[in-house]
Amino acid sequence: MWRTLKTFLRIVVYVAVIFCGLLLLSSAAHPRSVPGCLIGISLGLLGIFGVIGVFWRQRWETVTLVVSLLALVVGCAALLVPRPIAHGPSKVVPMAERPAVLNNVETTATGAANDAVGEYRKIKDAENKKRAVASLSSASNQLRSLQATKLAGNARAIKDSVKSASVSDSVSERVAPAVADAVADAIDKGVPADLANEAAARGLDKAATAPSEVDRLLDEMQLANIAFNAPASLGYGETIGIQLRLSTNKTPGELADMIHEPGQRETSSVKISNEMDARLTGEAFQITAVRPERQAVSASGVTQWNWDITPKQLGQQRLHLTLDAIVRIEDHETTYTVQTFDRTIGVNVVWPDTALSFLGKYWQWVCTALVFPVIAWIAKRIFKD
Repeated sequence: MWRTLKTFLRIVVYVAVIFCGLLLLSSAAHPRSVPGCLIGISLGLLGIFGVIGVFWRQRWETVTLVVSLLALVVGCAALLVPRPIAHGPSKVVPMAERPAVLNNVETTATGAANDAVGEYRKIKDAENKKRAVASLSSASNQLRSLQATKLAGNARAIKDSVKSASVSDSVSERVAPAVADAVADAIDKGVPADLANEAAARGLDKAATAPSEVDRLLDEMQLANIAFNAPASLGYGETIGIQLRLSTNKTPGELADMIHEPGQRETSSVKISNEMDARLTGEAFQITAVRPERQAVSASGVTQWNWDITPKQLGQQRLHLTLDAIVRIEDHETTYTVQTFDRTIGVNVVWPDTALSFLGKYWQWVCTALVFPVIAWIAKRIFKD
């Protein structure tokens, strides 16, 4: 009896090792992780050799059992412990694409500056709004003083310069980190530090010279309704869609009925311009825009945005959905984040969904891994008797 029980327990261990290897192989195949695939294949082979050793009484089977137990622990740790997203090396953009990168730095600086000024616009605090606008001009001059020095591209120096030139808490808290990160990102892509620094300074100048015009445009903006889906839970490696719908003549309920992807339907009212820019971001997700993120708003129909998202990290993660109104001031475009819309979506990324989808896709392998050892054991008992 004891001998039979030990044989059964050994079989269970090897089946678990095989299953763990197949699951790890499935998970590693999605991001094309070569080490993960090799470990998964090794675990599967180890389990198969162990089963062979059990039924044919090979001397190396005991060693295989010990190694299998260790491999099972390591494999489970590799599967269940959340792993940070690997960041690949920065890609140097071609010379022809530099203007686009610099324009992004400029737009980021303008958007952050408008956001800082807009904080006081919302609460109608004219005095602090005036101080914030003055801080923007001072900060742009301070940025230019860094050019032609070794600190032109230093993120900490840029952040400290903006803060030292500012007499507004809002500018210090919102503009300084946004400008520093935008310049650092541009430099990582191969843009010279002076050019990236100058682009940020131009962005602050644009925001400093246009607050009154922005106020007028904001007052004239039309209200519209939006609806989108917010998934509360998602399986690791699973891909779903996020849909955003905007309309000036449909009710929030009608827009919510147009959302067909999983997740709770949420609605809101926002101010819009003739052109809107919708962004969905999240460090723990691979996000692909299915439709253009900047679109002209339909006067009578529904404007639609779609993204495909795939979680790359376990645990409680966040998606960030924003809507920016695109306005024209003095013959140039300025992206103004009126807080037209700004929402954080909490998503719990879990393993069970992935395991279930794996079982649904590879159930034949799993059944074979479970049934084969049992059949072999029964056959051996029959022939022995």
